[in-house]
Amino acid sequence: MARFEAERGLPVLALEQAVRCWRGFVRRPGRPLHLPAPHLPGFDIWDDRMLIEWAIGALGRRAGREVASAVEGADATFLARTLPDPHAPDGWPWWRRRCQDLGDLMHVPSQAA
Repeated sequence: MARFEAERGLPVLALEQAVRCWRGFVRRPGRPLHLPAPHLPGFDIWDDRMLIEWAIGALGRRAGREVASAVEGADATFLARTLPDPHAPDGWPWWRRRCQDLGDLMHVPSQAA
């Protein structure tokens, strides 16, 4: 993973930090899980999850599986604590095509890009 980070000009341990932040985010108390607006400054959890997804696809098979395994439980928790957003564009990553509660479903468009 250090090579992955170095080749892409990322800070050392950036991927590890992203995994740690993603896990911590989905463990936050409350139901539903409060989803930050991705367009507001200071909400980088979406960037963290994007880095994780990017690494899974870019790393070799074994390393990619290790990263995927590291977030598998957090991803399952995220899916359990959110709902599918029927208004989200198909091109968005799966974690951005989720909403926090039924009230969000009334919002069009949801989670503005």
